[in-house]
Amino acid sequence: MRIKGFGLVAALLIVLIYVPMARAADVTSIEIIEYGKYEVQRVGEATKTATGTLESKVSNVIFAQQTQNILASHTNAIGVRFTVHGSPSGEAVTIKVALKTPGVTPPGRKTVFNHTRNYTVNIEEPFLYWWGFREKWEMVPGTYIIQLFYNDKMYAEKNFKVTTSK
Repeated sequence: MRIKGFGLVAALLIVLIYVPMARAADVTSIEIIEYGKYEVQRVGEATKTATGTLESKVSNVIFAQQTQNILASHTNAIGVRFTVHGSPSGEAVTIKVALKTPGVTPPGRKTVFNHTRNYTVNIEEPFLYWWGFREKWEMVPGTYIIQLFYNDKMYAEKNFKVTTSK
């Protein structure tokens, strides 16, 4: 009986020695590889949500022009396409995207100056973040800043000047 138990322990030790240890992702940088004006193509009619905002399905978001000056319209968006560099390639990491606005006020809610959201991004694979202007209350002129964070460290940012008329 003791020999069987010893054999099991020995087998487990051998497996543990030869199974590679799980390695945490190592992010070295985040590179903005494209930025500017994106055109948003929507499908069907927009519908109102319970909070009174419009919601519509997006069929495509196309890079239109590299610029930091954007005219707010229903079909325009600001955005950045970025790549997380590090290892191992293809490993999923959580990137926090912070959008600083001059202050947008959703109907019946407080003014929002900072909007943050986490995204799962694969190392060495491009990822697109964009912010569209589908409603009048979102079309606020001023400076918009997109910041990219990993583990609470900011790795990249891009500023945009948004206008509401030419």
